[in-house]
Amino acid sequence: MQYNCPDDYFSPAATLFFNTEGTVIKSIVTGFTFESTDLNLLSTAVLGSYALFWMYFGIMTYGSAVPTGVFLFAIVFGAGIG
Repeated sequence: MQYNCPDDYFSPAATLFFNTEGTVIKSIVTGFTFESTDLNLLSTAVLGSYALFWMYFGIMTYGSAVPTGVFLFAIVFGAGIG
């Protein structure tokens, strides 16, 4: 996702935070590599902050009556830590 980046650039953090869970899982698995190089743009800080974000909101909604889906939370949080 481009977010506030100049043309032909994108932000890995914006891609994680502003997309759906399915797109995030695919993005983490592929690793945000450039087509021309094998440079991985997904840093430990971005993945760590995303995992903490999911952990916080997972804890906040776990005991509520809202069906938030623990299974999808476990997949996304595990991918963020892994």
